[in-house]
Amino acid sequence: MNARADAMIAETICQLARRLMQHPAAPYHEHAVRAEVELICAEHGLPFQRDQFGNVLVRWRTAARQRPLILAAHLDHPGFEIVSALSSNTLLARFRGGVADNYFRAGIPVRLMPGEASAKLGRRRGKARTFELQAKSQGREQSRSAGFQPAVSQCFQPADAPTDAA
Repeated sequence: MNARADAMIAETICQLARRLMQHPAAPYHEHAVRAEVELICAEHGLPFQRDQFGNVLVRWRTAARQRPLILAAHLDHPGFEIVSALSSNTLLARFRGGVADNYFRAGIPVRLMPGEASAKLGRRRGKARTFELQAKSQGREQSRSAGFQPAVSQCFQPADAPTDAA
C-alpha cells in the first residue's frame, strides 16, 4: 500500500471509532453502541446477527482460499449508572465494571453521557460501589433537560481515572 491509501484507511478507522465512542457504554447499557455497530454493518452491506447474549456477530465472506478476518471487541466499558436523583444536582450512581477501588477518589471529574455534562465524584454510600455524583446544573429543570431523570439509567465514565490499577 502507499501512504495515501494508509492515510485513507486510518481516517476511516478514526471515523468509525468516533461514531462508536459517542455513545454511553457502561455494562448492561451498551444498546446504543450495539445499534451503531449494526447501522455501520448495514451501511456497508455486512451481514450480522445477534447471539443469545446480545453480541453482534459479523460475517465477512472472502475467497475460499483466503483466511477469514475476525475482529472481536467489547461493546461496554466500566462506568456509572444513575440509580436516583437525591436533589436537583446530587445523583446516586452505581458503578458497573471491574475497576480497582483506588480509582474512586472524591472530587474526580466525571463525564455524564449522553450530553457531555460535567459532574464530580462524591462520597461513597455503603460498601457497594454506589456513590453520590455532584452534577454541575442550575436546578431541576436543567437537570431534566440534561437527562438526569430519576428511574432513567444514564451512563458515566471517569474523566481522569488513573491509567493503571496498581
